[in-house]
Amino acid sequence: MKHTPMVLHRELLREALGLAWKRKALWVFGLFAALVSTGGIVDMAFRTFRQVEAGRDLYFQALDNALPFASWFSTYFRLLDVVDHSRVTLTIIVATLLLIALAFFAVLSQGALMVGSMAKNHEHPSTLMRKALPWVPTLAVIAFIGKLAQAILVALTTLPLVLYLTNASLENGLIYFVLFLMFFPATVLVQLVSILAGFEIVRHETSLVQGFKGALAMAYRHWLAALELGVLLFLITGLMGMAAGVLFILLAIPFTILISASIAAGTPVLFIGSVSVAAITAAVLSWMTVGASITIQYTAWSLFHDRASHPHPKTRMIPKLERLWAKL
Repeated sequence: MKHTPMVLHRELLREALGLAWKRKALWVFGLFAALVSTGGIVDMAFRTFRQVEAGRDLYFQALDNALPFASWFSTYFRLLDVVDHSRVTLTIIVATLLLIALAFFAVLSQGALMVGSMAKNHEHPSTLMRKALPWVPTLAVIAFIGKLAQAILVALTTLPLVLYLTNASLENGLIYFVLFLMFFPATVLVQLVSILAGFEIVRHETSLVQGFKGALAMAYRHWLAALELGVLLFLITGLMGMAAGVLFILLAIPFTILISASIAAGTPVLFIGSVSVAAITAAVLSWMTVGASITIQYTAWSLFHDRASHPHPKTRMIPKLERLWAKL
């Protein structure tokens, strides 16, 4: 029996967009799952680039004794002598508990989004959350490992940059150049393995170690196809963001007219109503854009993982670049 390769992107993206549109309840999970991972491998790489730049600026601010949060800490400690200590302790405890609850719900939302994207039929959000609950500790460990690896990469790239900027020698420049060339693929690999490990564990109900082994093997076999999918998802979500921005501008025109008219007429009710409706509209549109884009990315990676997990080793996904190269 002859096993033919699978064509990837067109069918996969069409199916991912269709599932994300049909299962709009997943958009809520996508909004909170973005706090853990957006599901994008290219956008996270660019975001880590910005962290390298921020680390460089932070270093030079520290040398100049101009850290932005240094004055905040000094003001905070001065206020501790004035404010009741029990009230400060209670505030810190409440804030910590809220952060823990938010982190828990973010990881739970990520699990529910994975379960929902893998489900054959639409399921109620409460059902998805119940099914995702056992995977919260494992997904939290994956998120921690991913963030730790990302922080190490940022540190390894920031320090040579600072060294080069403080001592612009040829040797330091070569060190930074080599590390910079390694930085982007390493960041993409970390994000790819993290997202695939989550799907590997949830879909096959395997252990954390086995999940990472399966994700690494899958990334090794289909690295080019995964990179192509990551770039396509980056472009799709970018277009969605641009479309939302245009819609924001178009909606701002009538609201601006209403607000200006309420100020000119001196009617507080019209002014408050216009500002409230404008704020709610902007919030809902932002939520829909972020939630939908995150859901699309997770759904696409779910379908990618499903196809990459094909049981027969001779059946593999053929990247677009490889197909184009074969035609030349």
